[in-house]
Amino acid sequence: MILAVTLNASIDKTMVVPHLSLNGRRYADEVLSIPGGKGINVARVLHTLAAPVTVLGFGAGHNGQFVTEQLELEGIPCELVPVPGESRMCLTLVDMLEHTHTEINERGPEVPAHSLQAWHESYRRWLPRARAVILSGSVPPGVPDSVYRTCIEEARAARLPVALDAKNDALRLGMEAGPDLIKPNREELSDLVGEPLPTMDDVLRVAPRLGPALISLGEEGAILSTPSVCLHGWLKRGTIVSPVGSGDSLLAAFMWGRLQGRPEEECLRLGVAAGLANAWHLGAGSCRWEEIFNLAAQVQVRELVLRSAAG
Repeated sequence: MILAVTLNASIDKTMVVPHLSLNGRRYADEVLSIPGGKGINVARVLHTLAAPVTVLGFGAGHNGQFVTEQLELEGIPCELVPVPGESRMCLTLVDMLEHTHTEINERGPEVPAHSLQAWHESYRRWLPRARAVILSGSVPPGVPDSVYRTCIEEARAARLPVALDAKNDALRLGMEAGPDLIKPNREELSDLVGEPLPTMDDVLRVAPRLGPALISLGEEGAILSTPSVCLHGWLKRGTIVSPVGSGDSLLAAFMWGRLQGRPEEECLRLGVAAGLANAWHLGAGSCRWEEIFNLAAQVQVRELVLRSAAG
């Protein structure tokens, strides 16, 4: 069983409009509301791949109850520690004319100290039953940025592989505990190293500083950088409906392949395929088994040479 940690669970609401403009009224042609948060998106893809997975996090109010009930309907077990207030709402506006995707995310409810302690106890109870841990997403108010570092330390003490997808201080501090893999996107990587990274060469130049990393690059695919290999996987095909959750799908399918003992190149193919398949659908993590494996066979992979930090 894989633990998918999502501390800031949400209701992800996607609204499709013919054209989005300011200071006007528009009616949505399509609306979809599903449980969200990066760890939940990861869990949804793992569930699609028939991997046993459990979601751990916080839940607040009616929104938190919605998340729990809908995950149960999807067949994904979860344990959300209750906190006051309401779990956040994250809105995605899809403009069909301009092919744009605008995200508006709430910050999430304040987590009291006693709830954070209860969550840590829950996490520790689940570790002996897990075979891997994936830590994903933003840290809600009231939770210290060091939370992922603590989780990684405890997972490594339990001899479990652990992947981290976070940003800013939560990523920096988490990296201090030595996760087996981090999954930044280009923007998160730029923030981490403190410089813009507009080109592939720029990304390759800073990659050796990171440790094992799966770097998502949107339409340019993804880079897997480890001490032994650097691979670039990409595939462009089909009309993009919504890219929200594609990075989470990339991470989920990659980790699934790695836990299956598949070669790194095949894991990267699966991840890139899942990221693209996700972008074909509304609703993060809503890709399908057959799409992932059909696309994986078409993903192009090349080996790259890492640049030194000095250039």
